[in-house]
Amino acid sequence: MTYFKSVSLLVVLSLLVLMPLKIWSQGQVGATIKDNKLEDSRNLTITATIIGLEVYNPNLNFFIEGKLLYRFKKELGWIKANYSLAYGDRIGQVIESSSSQEAIPANGTQPLRNIGGSIGFNFKRKEVYKVARASFFQKRKTVDLRIKSYRLYGVHIGYESFRTIFAQGSTTSYTGTIHQGLPHDTSVITSDATPMFRMGIVSLGIHRQLVDHYEIEVSNGSGTAVYTNKSCSMVYADFLFGVNMTFDDLLIPLNGNGPNSNPQPYGNLGGNDPFNFYQANINGSYKKIPVGARIGWELTGLKSVGYMVGVEAGFRPGIMDPLYNLYFSVKVGITFNIKAK
Repeated sequence: MTYFKSVSLLVVLSLLVLMPLKIWSQGQVGATIKDNKLEDSRNLTITATIIGLEVYNPNLNFFIEGKLLYRFKKELGWIKANYSLAYGDRIGQVIESSSSQEAIPANGTQPLRNIGGSIGFNFKRKEVYKVARASFFQKRKTVDLRIKSYRLYGVHIGYESFRTIFAQGSTTSYTGTIHQGLPHDTSVITSDATPMFRMGIVSLGIHRQLVDHYEIEVSNGSGTAVYTNKSCSMVYADFLFGVNMTFDDLLIPLNGNGPNSNPQPYGNLGGNDPFNFYQANINGSYKKIPVGARIGWELTGLKSVGYMVGVEAGFRPGIMDPLYNLYFSVKVGITFNIKAK
């Protein structure tokens, strides 16, 4: 009897020990790395910004952007070209005066546009290992995996051709004198306008990139889930230098007694045509600050068809008022990526 009691107790104790081990093993989550070859990362990216918004005092606008970026072999650096164009300017197109107090740019007004290119060199390229935590569906169990990524540090230089409507609130005012003939024969005029501002921007900056290229498979014995991260993120900071900073001349409307009035009769009523223009150079009316700066972040998906999100803030070269030149932009788009030699 005592023997059977001992055997029964041993069986019960064995079940108590083995049952938790069985339950634990059934609930265990396992994971394997299926792909982590960084050299296979797609390195030619075409980006189309679908929605872009820029908060910029001279010209609040929505914009679209196209960009081409190629990362060199072994992540030695990159080359980039971009073209952005506003489609929702604060000020609409102005090609003619609607009153005797409205001046217009000599070349008309055009939407904000930025055409540029840059080249970067990575002076530090490091393979780093980080922990990727993958959970199986909604369960809390996780498995830690060490996957390889690139961490890159470098410098870059670029040039941009930039233009915008320059509007303080909605318009800017011009006040000046016009010499009609003799030195003492002058007129003082005041006119509202939305002048065009153009400049080249030379940029010099630093950047940090993170390149991920991995695929992991997670399993708990009853099913599997695949996690993929193929992306490139960049944080950058630039100094900006404005060159050839100019405002377009203004065409200021004058009445019939203006110095360049039309001497031909207006219809059969006699007199002069009501809108005659005096072309005025307003560059001397503004002091300019030729330096600026910006910081930004951009994340790009590197699958064959991916995504792009980015933010940027800074102040551009412009008139002598840094607060006036502050801007902030956000953008969202899609990417098309291929592996290029």
